[in-house]
Amino acid sequence: MGAEGTDPAAGLPDIRTDADVHRLVERFYEKAPADPLIGHFFAGLDLSAHVPRIAAFWQRLLLGSGDYQGEPMSVHRRLHERLPMQAEHFERWLALWSATVREHFQGTKADEAIDRAGSIARVMMHHVLGRLP
Repeated sequence: MGAEGTDPAAGLPDIRTDADVHRLVERFYEKAPADPLIGHFFAGLDLSAHVPRIAAFWQRLLLGSGDYQGEPMSVHRRLHERLPMQAEHFERWLALWSATVREHFQGTKADEAIDRAGSIARVMMHHVLGRLP
């Protein structure tokens, strides 16, 4: 690893700061609304309010910072009532998130962001759909 947390071979930094997390979340939300499988879940979402909230969630998880407060399970259950979710939606979210991480970051925290997303997808699927993958 280089001095700035960059892997010289890949040229990508690891996730180190709140700004890194915010950039990751922004990049994800540049893709998600246009995705043919899950994009409809993001239609009408106020991204100017949503992105900082989700960035705070990931900042708390990955860096122990961020001021996220909320109840993501109940939010996703309500969404499921309005727009039914299936296992493939969670799988696509995870694939899109993982690809976004890999496009912009590499390292321990980047790996953690992907691992935690996998755990979140499994827990959400269990609580929202009532089953595990």
